Amino acid sequence: MKIAGLDDFLADVEEANTLELPYRGRTYRLPQPNLHRMERCVEVWNAHLGDDRATQQAALGEALGDDTIPRLALGADVVEQMEADEVPGVVVTEFAAVALTAWVRGPEVAQKLVDMRVQRRKAAQDSAMPSKTKTKARQSAKKRGA
Repeated sequence: MKIAGLDDFLADVEEANTLELPYRGRTYRLPQPNLHRMERCVEVWNAHLGDDRATQQAALGEALGDDTIPRLALGADVVEQMEADEVPGVVVTEFAAVALTAWVRGPEVAQKLVDMRVQRRKAAQDSAMPSKTKTKARQSAKKRGA
């Protein structure tokens, strides 16, 4: 027995659940992990929920085994491609955090993570720059000879 339309439906489902990570003109496409990798992603996520740092580290080590979070979340082939493209490690790590969040909590939560990190970065940059008011006050003081 063949169910009409199932192939097309599943192709659409797979496409809808493919994560796209753009970086400097290239887009890395990550299909959702297979069931085993997905279960391990959940274990890694849950490891961070431990009561204390030692418990978290032990649970994380057990969940990862010989793997790394980027290889687990992004897939070994994508990490290897990123390494070949000389994507900085910090960017690969950020991609892994976004992917892990998307796989475990969903794309909406992953988007919130990105939005939060963008806001933090902007706030840090804003606090590092002198405000216009302070700059004008310094310029006025210099003109007055203070």
